[in-house]
Amino acid sequence: MTTAGVEDWEIRVQQVWASAATRADSEILQAVDDLAAERPPQDPAALFERASARDYAAQEAEAEVLYREALRAGLTGDRRAQAVIQLASTLRLLGRPGEAVDLLERESATGTRDDLDGARAAFLALALADAGQERRALATALTALSDHLPQYQRAVRLYAQDPQPEVDEDAAAASTMTPAHEATPAPSRVLVGEANPELDRRLSAELDAHNATATPGIEPARELTVQVLDSAGDLVAGLSGWTWGVAAGIAMTWVHADARGSGHGARLLREFEDAARARGCTHVITTSFTFQAPDFYRRAGYRDLFHWDGLPTAGAADVHLRKDLI
Repeated sequence: MTTAGVEDWEIRVQQVWASAATRADSEILQAVDDLAAERPPQDPAALFERASARDYAAQEAEAEVLYREALRAGLTGDRRAQAVIQLASTLRLLGRPGEAVDLLERESATGTRDDLDGARAAFLALALADAGQERRALATALTALSDHLPQYQRAVRLYAQDPQPEVDEDAAAASTMTPAHEATPAPSRVLVGEANPELDRRLSAELDAHNATATPGIEPARELTVQVLDSAGDLVAGLSGWTWGVAAGIAMTWVHADARGSGHGARLLREFEDAARARGCTHVITTSFTFQAPDFYRRAGYRDLFHWDGLPTAGAADVHLRKDLI
């Protein structure tokens, strides 16, 4: 494409987005895909625009894939900066705020300053809040805001560093104790309960941060799911799992009772394994109780690693299995 052709293409892209508010999502998707088809298949700018269109139409899973392809293809300039922010936002909406935090913090660590600094900070604050790190979220937002205040910039920056200073309870107690008394540790609360999604998110975020530090250069763990839907869009079979480094794991597999024996389970495994292999995984691990489907996995090439007998009850066992993908 000539320079004039590229400039014309950019103008037409801008025209599509300028009219987005008055057009249906499907029209935007079609218009952007038509424009992208004019560029080579792995053109980073075209991939970015396609990702943005799916992001706009709330097709977050497809948007994530295209954003990553655009970045791998060498996206540069303003589009690259936007892609990082928009991918982070997509990850947050997909329920993976820890990955969004890692992505934005890595970008900020490069030291690059541009007109999108405030936007990066805003989306980082949102991701931190969703990850259960509310105080860090507040500090991030205040620091970004301080750059735009006509007064009190220094005070806001200082408060951003420690928005709610903690009281040194030992020191406070010592100031009022007589020599014959000893300080008593501050009381703490222990809460025992059932399902707690907020706690799950916080623990996941904290462990993700620890794991990222312990495994530099390794992409953080990502969820991987497979669904089989009928003509009405109802779930017939599904599988959920994860990938991390060279390992993949299957957490749950289910096939509707009316559809069992029809090959849906085997299809779930094939699709999951192919996707895991594409992410660089060399093996898959999973577990299945003896009253579930360990034989199903064995028929698919999984081999037993070990059994935990008596789990969850006498006479049953938890079977751990593995399959090599190479």
